[in-house]
Amino acid sequence: GDRFRCSSGQCIRKSLVCNGDQDCLEDGADEDRCEEIKKICNEKPPLRAPPRVELTGTGFDALTGEMKREVIDTKSYGGQCRKVFSGDRREYYRLSENVLAYTFEVKIENEFNTEFYNSTWSYMKETEGRDTGNDYHRYTPEKYTKGHSESNYLMVIENSVEVA
Repeated sequence: GDRFRCSSGQCIRKSLVCNGDQDCLEDGADEDRCEEIKKICNEKPPLRAPPRVELTGTGFDALTGEMKREVIDTKSYGGQCRKVFSGDRREYYRLSENVLAYTFEVKIENEFNTEFYNSTWSYMKETEGRDTGNDYHRYTPEKYTKGHSESNYLMVIENSVEVA
């Protein structure tokens, strides 16, 4: 009929044979004996799947709260060349047949805090034992003297970037 049987026993449409994509997922037999390959996507280098797209096809057990095996095939392109653009990475990705849409989401939170100190002494005294997440400060009274005339300013900038 109108089906091609892969070595693994999987059957695919004949139109998917010799199209440059391995539609026989386990063995790639549909691309083995091709005299001519009629590529669907002529991108160079070939387009990759979007990051972590395989998670969209993974089953989830609501009782145990665990991810399970793949229940939707996210690897086969089905003879299509559908692309999605990531503005963040400035590149195109290729969507598989079973992924209807893929949205890149970037979430950025900026927090600006300013703290002013009149001297190194007051800065060190204020931040003694404070864990800022990045730095840990201690002061030693012998090294810093009160009445230091120089002013020091500290600006703390916190950024959180989430890419999904």
